[in-house]
Amino acid sequence: MNSSAVLTKADITELLQATPPLVENLLDLKQQLQPNGLDLTVKEIAMFSSSGCISTKNESRVLSAASPLVFDGLGKLDLLPGALPGHLQ
Repeated sequence: MNSSAVLTKADITELLQATPPLVENLLDLKQQLQPNGLDLTVKEIAMFSSSGCISTKNESRVLSAASPLVFDGLGKLDLLPGALPGHLQ
């Protein structure tokens, strides 16, 4: 493995085969492995459905609720402007 701060494709390939692997559950390694990184895929994305609250006191903090969005039959999802919570795969 090289000693620079940037991982090469060969470095990433080696780390993917290590125990534990650098990343698990890639959908298509050949497509996702890039010269100096990995393209991640979106597993789930949602839209905020309520407001939240930031406070200096833990008991006053409120997390926003989120409603999952559904991909169409072509695996596409049209997004509205704004923040969207999501999970990477």
